[in-house]
Amino acid sequence: MADPTAHFDGIIAGDRRSLRHHLALLAGLVAAGVIVLAVGVVLPLDDSSAVVELGGLLIGALGTIPLKQWMERRDRLVHVEFLRDRWRQLAGRQRPPETQLTRIENIVWTLYEQRAAG
Repeated sequence: MADPTAHFDGIIAGDRRSLRHHLALLAGLVAAGVIVLAVGVVLPLDDSSAVVELGGLLIGALGTIPLKQWMERRDRLVHVEFLRDRWRQLAGRQRPPETQLTRIENIVWTLYEQRAAG
């Protein structure tokens, strides 16, 4: 049976990189929303100030999308790290249970398929 440890490390590295990108996007959207909202509050633009304030709230609310994706990636990262550690624990035994190792290997391939599908 092949050792998927390198595959786990690749998936974990990709998820960590993705977490950083989602967090940066979240921060950018929230900052843009706060700036637009502040412009609407500070600069009295007559009737359009309410539109600017709503625009700022909308941009800030869009920050929930990358937040949701960040939370999903974080949860997946926890599970992949657990599977990696479990694989190492099982593979380190003198007589590793082949069915469990095969099951973990199948999960790795499923993760690859999901990643390739987008």
